[in-house]
Amino acid sequence: FTMADLAFSYFERGKNGSENKEILGISVRKPGNVSEEVLERYCVEMAGVINAFLDKDNNRQVRIFSLSKGVWNDTEITGRILNMVQSPDRVGHYVYEGETQSCYQAIAECKVMISTRLHAMVAAIALGIKCIPVIYEVKQEHILKEIVYKGVSFAFHNLQGISDYVEDLWIEQNK
Repeated sequence: FTMADLAFSYFERGKNGSENKEILGISVRKPGNVSEEVLERYCVEMAGVINAFLDKDNNRQVRIFSLSKGVWNDTEITGRILNMVQSPDRVGHYVYEGETQSCYQAIAECKVMISTRLHAMVAAIALGIKCIPVIYEVKQEHILKEIVYKGVSFAFHNLQGISDYVEDLWIEQNK
C-alpha cells in the first residue's frame, strides 16, 4: 500500500451520500514557511475568488474550512479573508472540532473544493468532489502524483488564474 491507498481506502470513491449544493468549499492554511507578503497575497487572492464567484449568481454560497487551530491557526486566515469579502453573509465558516464525519459531510456538500489543506484535498478527491489543490508542500504533489491526478493545481505563492478555473469547473459541474 502507498500512503494514498491508505488515505483513500477510507472512502467509497464518489459516494458521498449527499446532494451537492451550490457551495464552493475553500480549505485555508497558514503555512509557517512563507513571508507575510506571500500570506497577504494568498488572502487577497482567496477573497477575490470568493467575491468573483458570489457576484455571478445570488444562489451561490461559499464555505471556508478551518481545519487547524494549532500553531498554524486557520481561523486567523479565515478572518483576514472574510474582512475582504463583499457578501460575508453568503460565506459559511466550518471549524474542525474533531468530528471527522461532520467534516466529511460538510466537504461532501460542496460542488467544487479549493483545497489548501492536505486532508481536505484527500477528502474532496476521495468523495468525488471537483478539487483544486493549492500546493504549499511537496507532500501534496507526491499524493497527486501517486493517484495520477489529472486536474489543475496552483502553488500557494502563485494563484494567478484560479478564479477563472473555479468558474470553469463550476460550469462543468452544472452541465
